[in-house]
Amino acid sequence: TPGVPAIVLFATEAKVVDVPRYDGQLWLDPSALDSIWVATTPGSASIPLPTAPGLEGKSLVVQAGFPTVPSTTSPGDHLLSNPALVVMRF
Repeated sequence: TPGVPAIVLFATEAKVVDVPRYDGQLWLDPSALDSIWVATTPGSASIPLPTAPGLEGKSLVVQAGFPTVPSTTSPGDHLLSNPALVVMRF
């Protein structure tokens, strides 16, 4: 849905972690966070990627949590996106 706030996490390492109150699991290592971005979805299930200096050539695990969107599979939890591995090229 367009206009939904998302917390987008970028980490340099992958690791499976259970996250309370979110459906599914986090597939990135919280101790290896590179950055955290707050974004508003433009729709079509896409999230804008950051364009900060120093990200060129990095390989990052990316995953988004949607604190205002209820999970469709776990009542009472919030939506967590699928993870993605992104190589930043500019």
